[in-house]
Amino acid sequence: MKKRQLLPSSLSGKHRGRKNRNKTADTFFFRGISLTSVLLALILALSAGTAAAVLSTGTLEVCAAETEEGASEAMWSETYFRASDTSGELTPEEQKSLDQTCLEFMKTYRTDLSLLAITPDYLEGTTLSDLAASYYESSDFGYGPGKSGFQLIWVKSSDQALIEAYGDAADLIPQDYLQFAAGEIPKYQAEHGVYGPLYAGTRFLSNYLRGGGKETAPVEKNSDTQAAADGDAGNAAVDPESSAESATRAVSEVQQEKAYFDSEGGDLQLITAGDPLSDRERMLPDGQKPDQSLRVGEDSDMPAWYPKEPRTFPFYHDTDAPRIVDRADIFTDEEESSMEARLAELREQLGRDIVVFTDVSTYGLSRSVYAADFYDFNGYGIGDDREGVCLMICMDPNDRGWWACCTGPDTMGLYTETIANQIDDLLYEYMKAGDYGTGAADWIENFRRLYTTGSPYSEDWALLTESSLERFHDDAAPRVVDDAFLLTEQEIRQLTAKAAALSEKYGLDVVIHTARNEGILDRDKYGDLFWKVKGYGFGDNYDGLQLTIFKCPSYSGDTRVSAYGKGLGKFTQVNENRLRGRVNDLVLSQDYYAAADSWLDFSDHMLRTGRVPRSSLSWGFFTILEMLAGLIFGGTSLARAKARMATPKIREDADTYLVPGSLKIKKVHSTLIDTTVHRQYSPRPKENRSSGGSSGGHSSYSGGYSGSSGSSHSGSGRSF
Repeated sequence: MKKRQLLPSSLSGKHRGRKNRNKTADTFFFRGISLTSVLLALILALSAGTAAAVLSTGTLEVCAAETEEGASEAMWSETYFRASDTSGELTPEEQKSLDQTCLEFMKTYRTDLSLLAITPDYLEGTTLSDLAASYYESSDFGYGPGKSGFQLIWVKSSDQALIEAYGDAADLIPQDYLQFAAGEIPKYQAEHGVYGPLYAGTRFLSNYLRGGGKETAPVEKNSDTQAAADGDAGNAAVDPESSAESATRAVSEVQQEKAYFDSEGGDLQLITAGDPLSDRERMLPDGQKPDQSLRVGEDSDMPAWYPKEPRTFPFYHDTDAPRIVDRADIFTDEEESSMEARLAELREQLGRDIVVFTDVSTYGLSRSVYAADFYDFNGYGIGDDREGVCLMICMDPNDRGWWACCTGPDTMGLYTETIANQIDDLLYEYMKAGDYGTGAADWIENFRRLYTTGSPYSEDWALLTESSLERFHDDAAPRVVDDAFLLTEQEIRQLTAKAAALSEKYGLDVVIHTARNEGILDRDKYGDLFWKVKGYGFGDNYDGLQLTIFKCPSYSGDTRVSAYGKGLGKFTQVNENRLRGRVNDLVLSQDYYAAADSWLDFSDHMLRTGRVPRSSLSWGFFTILEMLAGLIFGGTSLARAKARMATPKIREDADTYLVPGSLKIKKVHSTLIDTTVHRQYSPRPKENRSSGGSSGGHSSYSGGYSGSSGSSHSGSGRSF
């Protein structure tokens, strides 16, 4: 299992707090794995008869003599990443892709390659060159006995970059070319994020070395460079003019082969026709559709709608295209019709496109790219930025899951990682239960709320202010509102009848509301606003009591109890705390009906007697506590009384230290009369345990990636 290599502790020490502590812990863990890897490599090398152990200045180095075939496998370790980003913006899929690129680079050119993106604060008190050397050395990078390799280091959001060569790598590529490449790679951040400069650096180096490293490096071979090609690079001088020509050619190749990235699958594809046109430049006029000959058709291994040339396929708007495309046949006809009608309404109201697409395969693409391709190549999106979102549900038995692909600056800006996990949490329960139609419909409404309020949990009324509210009474409003879907229909009927009886008995409104989350409001504000906008409360003072049960994303739950008008008369702080305490215990155990039913009973007791009774557990606890206190006090008093009433015992030899008939005192010797042993339990510290598991409840998320068209998207997904 690969472990992420971090900056050496001497560098990361500038950063304090939790993040730095995590780095330090991971560094020690990595060193343990590195030692294991070194020992394993030593055993393998000795068994092959090709290694010698050298112990020098406390460092164990494993040197392997190179053979024609297979020896290169012992020249590096694949137990940690070659690419690192101190800001943490690289996705796991991007990390995996870059690491694989570096390993392939090593296997091809027999020299190491490390990539490092840093934030500017890492440069405090040091230089790029010193930082690169320290990182390269402390990470134990380097190919072969000479530790040959390249270290690329780039400062995020700046033009500062450096490519350093170590060991034999210094003879492979001229320094002026490395400087030129370092000056070019920051330009790739704008389109591809942190991934762009790091991958561009690998392309500059591999383009130069293409063909087998120094033996066939693409430079003009005069007498000096020919010597380098023949292996005598240490004594050869590099022709600057030839190097410049090589740099020009390599830059041209890189520009023609800009990488774009599939953030989930990690596949790399190349742009072969220069820089792609912008989305707007590729957009056909409204009402115009691409010629069908541009698609692969029915005889292809790809879906018939897929383009022959994704990079040049034009974008277009198709207002008539269905927004529910169920190729996996997981929705009923009624569900499809209902969702299609709803999406037409939302497209008109929001000016955003929402699409749901299902299939039984992704045809060799990742779910993220397949979702983006379906959206890009079938006329979806509103406006020049093609604003909208596509939910792609894959029902492949070996790869079941979904991906929500966001397009356009507004949609991508709203769909943060936190929001993605919230929406995916809600969808996961439906998908896992096989309730696909209800889940998709719920997902649509969550995105509607995200567009209108900024939160998938907040209804439109959450945006209202106190000054804009006009109070009213709605006698027909339901007294049990189960927005979080925590209750059965029968439970709702039973609670409604009980709440109505309580309302009639005491002349105030009694309401129970379950909510998924407080959304953009705090929880107290949420309950108060819900009470007002729904028209609850009796009389001029809107008398009443309300219980709000929140179902958090973690599904642990929490409650709020509110009182209004006449309901405030007996709603003391003690009573409020007891009401919430009695209900919270049941909510935490997910017994929502019992929680609401108990709240009604205790509210009845409070309104009748003026107080909320303690729970039986609370009574038992305090009774036992009082008994223990009495026993302790009584035992202590008895012991003190006995001590005062004790009769001294006569000791016959108590004066043995005196010399008879004089005032002299004998030399005193210590004599052990009695021994008392006190035993105190001292617990051994518990062993640190690592869960070894992943969060599991979180989605794969990408803040920016490209589909096959080259256009930008963001999104998230999860398997089920």
